[in-house]
Amino acid sequence: MNRNKKYYNGVSVLLEGLAWFCALLALIIALRAIQTLPAEETAIHYSVTGIADEFGSPSRLLTVPVLCALFLLLSSVLVHAMDIGSWWLPRRDVMLANDAQRTRTLRMCTALQLELGVADVILTVLFCRQSGAMLLPVGFLLLLAVALTIFLYTAAALRRSGAHA
Repeated sequence: MNRNKKYYNGVSVLLEGLAWFCALLALIIALRAIQTLPAEETAIHYSVTGIADEFGSPSRLLTVPVLCALFLLLSSVLVHAMDIGSWWLPRRDVMLANDAQRTRTLRMCTALQLELGVADVILTVLFCRQSGAMLLPVGFLLLLAVALTIFLYTAAALRRSGAHA
């Protein structure tokens, strides 16, 4: 049952749908790579410098897509099953005072889901290409994108509520 159906608009549906598409795409990429990579010489971990330092079965490449799909599932359950008006947030009375703010809160949640899905695809492709050189900078950029999304949505909510200094 979707308790937030009233606030879950077309943009949120699109963002969440794209996130699930990315999760499925990452799983397909990993499954295809498992079929083509050598059985025991597959790099499954890279050092900070981008050099492979652990090798194993190609099936371990499924770790990132499966974990991301599980996190996506958990976030979808939270978005659809919990009443966002009951979430604990600082200044909840200001942040979630009206329907428009609840809609924006759901949109932020689904935007973060999409970022998780995109990160899933990018990291899966890098691991399947057996190229560790780009993992650290790409991981940093993905983390920065999530932080920026949270910051921008929070700043916009505070600006609308008049709570800025």
